[in-house]
Amino acid sequence: MARIVLIGAGEDLLEALLKALEARGVARDAVRVPGASDPMFDDESVSGPPSRELRAWLDRVRPEDLHDAEIAVVVGAAERAVQLAPIAREAEVILVDATGGGFSNGGTLVFPGLTTEVLAEVELGDWLALPQPGTAGLLMALAPIQELSPLVRVVVTVLRPASVRGGRAIEELSGQAVERLGGRALEPEQRGRVLAFGLRPVLASESDGSNPAATMAAETRILLGTAAPLVSASIIDAGVFAGIVLAVHLETERPLDINEVAGALARTAGIRLAGQVPLGGGDEEEGVIAMLADPAPGPVEVMGSLALHVAGLETDLDLPAGLRFFLVFDDRLRGLVVPLADLLERLLGRDD
Repeated sequence: MARIVLIGAGEDLLEALLKALEARGVARDAVRVPGASDPMFDDESVSGPPSRELRAWLDRVRPEDLHDAEIAVVVGAAERAVQLAPIAREAEVILVDATGGGFSNGGTLVFPGLTTEVLAEVELGDWLALPQPGTAGLLMALAPIQELSPLVRVVVTVLRPASVRGGRAIEELSGQAVERLGGRALEPEQRGRVLAFGLRPVLASESDGSNPAATMAAETRILLGTAAPLVSASIIDAGVFAGIVLAVHLETERPLDINEVAGALARTAGIRLAGQVPLGGGDEEEGVIAMLADPAPGPVEVMGSLALHVAGLETDLDLPAGLRFFLVFDDRLRGLVVPLADLLERLLGRDD
């Protein structure tokens, strides 16, 4: 019996999630991916405003279409999860919103390892929301540091790739790159949204009121708990296809020894300190060892890695209790697939 129905995932994301679940003991046949003849089928794995195809999908979906699933996972367009929430509630199916917009739209914010009490109280029909990929990576690095000393404030700047905004954004960036290399002039309708070979600040949307930077700050404060620090976030859309970079500057209540911080990060599962290779290389492939030896990896170098790569860790000479570092990771794998697989493992085992 398929206990999970997965909606809106492209082939690459689907395969990565199935592998991650298998590594956690969840068989592939526990996941149902709607086929073309299934009422739940939707090949629109994009984010942004609802398309005509997405609206048609929303019009035809009914509670009975969830069959006997316990969990419905939604990725891609945030509107898909918003419209599915009442249907999942009626069908008594847990809705896991992995679109990155679930918290802003009314879902209960959760993150494996930080919301244990919330997850212990989950009931059928609940709407759970994972944070944005950038928030997921930031939380992973902040949690072990917060155990050493409470955080006072966190300032983060995010260089966001096209992949965070879905498959359509990647296709658009690819087309723009070809046009710019060909020396073609911008069409009037393209102005204001060209990313190829450029950077664009992400501002609050006048059309729908969304503000990814403010959402990231709120997600971080909430998930870090009652002693949460002040958080300021800025997001810049970068002209890269995938892979995300965060520049982090933070202050703790007491000054921390840099070796103490490095040790806490290195002991955290899933975190790799850039420039440090395991003794003997372990079982790593040659290409992976070269990546780990790079003291400042970029988005291209970390693609395909499940780890969170920490680079440039140093104390702030002008702020005794200050730290600064960079986080580089695969936004689809580390930012989405790993937290989602961890959450599904927790939900499936809640009655064991």
